[in-house]
Amino acid sequence: MLPPTHILTSLALRSALRRKQKTILWACIFGAVLPDIPFGIQIVQNLVVGLPADGYKDPPLLLWGAILHSLPLWSALSLGLFVFYFLVGQKTLGLAFWSLAAFALSGLFAHIIPDMLSHRTMVAIGPDYLWPWSYHLAPVFGLWEYRQKGQFLPKPAELLIDLALVVVIWFGPISRALRKAVLEIALTQATGFDTARKGDKA
Repeated sequence: MLPPTHILTSLALRSALRRKQKTILWACIFGAVLPDIPFGIQIVQNLVVGLPADGYKDPPLLLWGAILHSLPLWSALSLGLFVFYFLVGQKTLGLAFWSLAAFALSGLFAHIIPDMLSHRTMVAIGPDYLWPWSYHLAPVFGLWEYRQKGQFLPKPAELLIDLALVVVIWFGPISRALRKAVLEIALTQATGFDTARKGDKA
């Protein structure tokens, strides 16, 4: 899915957690965008030197992309926190735990699982989703692929998902400023991304 959907999903998750602290808000957002940061760095590097966005793929950045998209790693972190929650007890857990939990759950449910369901191919990653193992899950679970001819445009189904997420977030415990940010994110998603205008030929 596209970045705005990842962010909206993380905000919906934060609403479900019923935790109003800003630290947890930012932990959710960071978990949702972290897996794509290596690819964002690669795109910026390529555009700076005049290459298409996907013109060159730096092996270290590809490796970090594979690690940060690893379903086993995010699942292990989330499961470990879940077990810790029941062993220690909710009353003894502080903001640090809930922030880490928000980060882990957001990475898993706002990025990794949505990507598994929405990409038929992982054009930038070698061992997709199962690092350090190399079995490819994308062709098995992927429902659609929007990255065609350099255009990063959301499918109608993704826009419907975004609309549902906006409704969930809107009626959750959020501030007026966050509501404004949610509308801006949704508007950005609705207009789509067209990297072909910048010379990207996927």
